[in-house]
Parts: sequence; structure tokens; C-alpha cells
Amino acid sequence: MYYGARNYDEMKKLFFYTILIAQGLATSLTAQEWIEKKSTPFEGKVGSFASALEEGILISCGLAQSGNSNETWLYYTKDDLWIQMEDFPGEPRRTGINGEYNGLVYCGLGWNGSQHFSDIYSFDIDLNTWTYVSNYPGNGSRQAMGVIVDDKLYVFGGKINNWVNEFWVYDLVNDNWQQLTAPVLEGRGAGISFEADGLLYLGLGINDDQDFNDLWSYDPNTNLWLQMANFPGSGRLNASVFKYNNGFVVGGGYDKNINYFDDYYIYNPQTDNWMSVDGFENGKRSLSIGSSSSDSGYIISGWDQNQNYLQDVWQYTQTSSIEEPKTWNIKVGPNPFQNNIQVTSQEVINKLGVFNVLGQKILEQENIKNSNISTVDLENGIYVIKLAFDNHIKTIQLIKN
Repeated sequence: MYYGARNYDEMKKLFFYTILIAQGLATSLTAQEWIEKKSTPFEGKVGSFASALEEGILISCGLAQSGNSNETWLYYTKDDLWIQMEDFPGEPRRTGINGEYNGLVYCGLGWNGSQHFSDIYSFDIDLNTWTYVSNYPGNGSRQAMGVIVDDKLYVFGGKINNWVNEFWVYDLVNDNWQQLTAPVLEGRGAGISFEADGLLYLGLGINDDQDFNDLWSYDPNTNLWLQMANFPGSGRLNASVFKYNNGFVVGGGYDKNINYFDDYYIYNPQTDNWMSVDGFENGKRSLSIGSSSSDSGYIISGWDQNQNYLQDVWQYTQTSSIEEPKTWNIKVGPNPFQNNIQVTSQEVINKLGVFNVLGQKILEQENIKNSNISTVDLENGIYVIKLAFDNHIKTIQLIKN
């Protein structure tokens, strides 16, 4: 790589990343509460679509005691009120994907126990109407993981005959599909997915060989995968997930041996850490609806460990204490680097990770302030440095040559 008249020592002085953060309140959990609300007016269901809207939570389809359903309901959480909407127009089904964009809810894929579906529809809550959108071109229409980031619908994994690691994106504006790659993820389904700060998160789930408890982030702008902190509980499928404030509560579900779980944890994408959520005595369930509205999260319906269909509704809230903000001044470099990466900070960095372009963790150090990290054994190429400190995570790219 040619730098003109400047020598390498001069470039090192210029190409250090400086991270300066002077705001952002750190929070710590002080109280949690699960509140039982009115039961659902419909049969208990598993594997339903659920989307968080300004008005409340939209729920459609699912498997009930009487069979697969295509009913659609809107739950006005502030009023604890249920209103039945127009039925889903496709075949009754369960365990599909859903998401919300620009005031429309998108639902599709799934299966009915014998037939798999690839059709996708949008729902306009103001008009109370469904509209056909597209057909999914991939092979994993059952228990795939789907999430919308900006104006794109991402779909990963799932199963028809075998668990796949196919990764597709659908442009909701221009109506076209593109197949992407997910080289770091094994084929799987029945996991969790969510969006935070423009990143897609996928994890947990099952394939023919194992239950998973890993978590990965994907940046659509850089096409970069990063392995995040593992879910603290056992590997599992069909866990519930809902957004709460800036975090995501994940729990319940069961493993390949049909062991049901009642442990729940909240994940903070900004700090890449998990914290236990306590007090849900009715948490041993699977295929429940997890969603959020206003300043609360909700767990709705599902199966208990005896596969009884549940109709209960639980609201989750918490109280947090607020600490004073800190100012952080962190320098990382040089870029490009050769035999070491230098890190200097006024405060302790909780965790520093070095990842290759496949998102695999190569090096990690914890609780550092000033460190000279040896990179002699690393091959030349692009690396991602992930810093976790206070209530933040920052990633930067460095080049070794």
C-alpha cells in the first residue's frame, strides 16, 4: 500500500481512531413487575404473527386447539381491549414471519402441519385490509427468522425438508428479492430475531444436531456479521422476545428434549450484555406471542409444558435508576497496523474484541485502559475492533498489512 512522501511513522500519528462520548445515561435495573391482564377473547394460540404498532399489538394466525387459525386481532394495550380485524387472507397457518414498515404490517411464510407456505401479505390497520405482496423464493418457509430493517425485509433459515442457512432480503419499496450470504451461521430455525440501531440480530434456535444459544449481529450497510454475547440460558427453540425500552427480553421456550424453560433475560445491544429478568412465575411456556407497546412488554398465550393452550396475557414493566453520564476519550490504532494495536482510554474498557471479516472472534481482552495488543499472528487483511464500555458499543475497522 503506497502512502506517497509520508513515511509509516507519520501515518501512524494521523490514523488513530478517537472515540469521544460525552453523553448517554447509564441505567441499572432496580425493580421488575409482571402484571396479569385480561385473557384473550380467542382460543389460546401458538406460533402466531405479532407486530408492535402505535395503537397496540396486532396478532394474526397461529395454531389453536381447534386447528390452524387465520383470525386477526388488535390489542389496545392502554385500554386492555381486544378488537377483531379482517381475517388473514392466506391459508390458516403458524410459525411464519412478520414485521412493520411505514404503517403496514407484513406477514407470511409458515406452515399448517403438512403444507408449507411462501406467500406474504401486508395489512393496513387504518383501512382494515390485507393485500398480497410477494412470494418468498427461499427454501425455509417454516420457522424461519424474519425482521424488517429500514425498508428491507430479511429472512434467514427455516425448514421445508432440511434446516437451511439461506439468507434473503426483500426490498419493500422496489418489490424485489436478493439472496445474501450468512457464512458464520449454521442452518437453523425457530430462533429469535430483532432490529436495533439499524442492525439485524439473529440467534438461538435449533437444527437436527443441536440447540443454539448464540447471538449474531448483521450490518446491512457493510454486509458484516459479528458474534455477540451468548444468551446466558440453555440453547432453545421457540423462545419469546419483545422489546423493552432500549433492550430486548428473551426467555421461555424448550430444547430438543422437550425440556421447558422459565428463565428470562434482557439484552442491551449498546453494551452487548445480558441481565436476568425475575418474577415471571408463569414463564415456563413456548411459542408465545412476545411484543411491546408504549412503555411495556407483553407475553401472550402459548403452550405450557404439558402443551395446554394458554389464553393469559402478561405485562412486563421495570423501574431503573439513572447514573450520571461520563465522558469517554478512547484512541485505537494505528490504521493500518502491523504487529500491534494500541488502545488508550481514560476509563476502563469492559471488553475489547478483534473479529475477522467472517465475524469470528480472534482476540479478546477485558477490563483494559492502556493496552498494546500483539497482532503478530494475525494474517494481513481487514479486522473489526469491538469496544464495550459503560452503556455503549462501538465498532471500527482496521487493516493489517
